[in-house]
Amino acid sequence: MTNLYNSLAAGSPKRLAVYRAVVQVASRTGRVSLLVPQLEKLDQWLAEWKATPEAGRALLLELSDALRKAQLLCVLRAPTGPRIA
Repeated sequence: MTNLYNSLAAGSPKRLAVYRAVVQVASRTGRVSLLVPQLEKLDQWLAEWKATPEAGRALLLELSDALRKAQLLCVLRAPTGPRIA
């Protein structure tokens, strides 16, 4: 799945859909910890993908749920909203 993500242009809006699928697979397979180093890049990526605020919040909520299920202590900040933990 990361090959598909990396094959798309850096600013491609399709990367958002692929990244959401990566989050879902990581959650189902217990590999959410592999996503933690990427979290600091989310604001930048959401801007590059031209994600709507709603799409950005949806991704952050999915990540938050996945991190909570994996019992990883992280705090996500929505680009245009309150903290989601």
